[in-house]
Amino acid sequence: MNAWSLVARIDQMVSVPLLAVAAATITLVGQNHGKGNVARIRKVNDVNISVAIGVMVVLAAGYSASCPLIVGALSSSAEVVRWSTTQVRVVSFTFVGSAAAAVAAATVLAVGKPAQALMLAAVRAGLLSLPIAWFLAVVLHWGMPGVFAAVALGNLAGLPFGWIWSRKIVGRMALRRPSFYRPYTGSSPTQ
Repeated sequence: MNAWSLVARIDQMVSVPLLAVAAATITLVGQNHGKGNVARIRKVNDVNISVAIGVMVVLAAGYSASCPLIVGALSSSAEVVRWSTTQVRVVSFTFVGSAAAAVAAATVLAVGKPAQALMLAAVRAGLLSLPIAWFLAVVLHWGMPGVFAAVALGNLAGLPFGWIWSRKIVGRMALRRPSFYRPYTGSSPTQ
């Protein structure tokens, strides 16, 4: 459990650039949503998912390679270092799915669908990772490697699930545009 807790804290530092991309997505999508530019929303979503995935691959490679050194500096227990390194090497490259899900959730949030953005995280964690973790760790007696595998599967599910869901929601916007969307004509309403 010490290894799990230690890695969870380091994971948060690795996730900071991902949070920055998701925050930028909210701004870019929100501005284009206000203008009614659905094509641009779709492009921002796709490009930012790609950027987040690229950033996470680079960070996961560095994290995986340096994990024994980082954890070794924080713990003198060989067992903690071994389990931490195993967890990082199994899970870290699956952060690409979390990256896609975070950007997709930011897109959905920025177009005014906060409940659906929350559902994306809830489905990944509550309906996928937790039951699989229980099954692998308890029923199949895999223990912590089963939990690592379940977390990895939940992360990876975020990639197709998040991308498809966000594209579907943005696609629905293109089909029915609310009456408050008015194209910019270059003059203000007071003129």
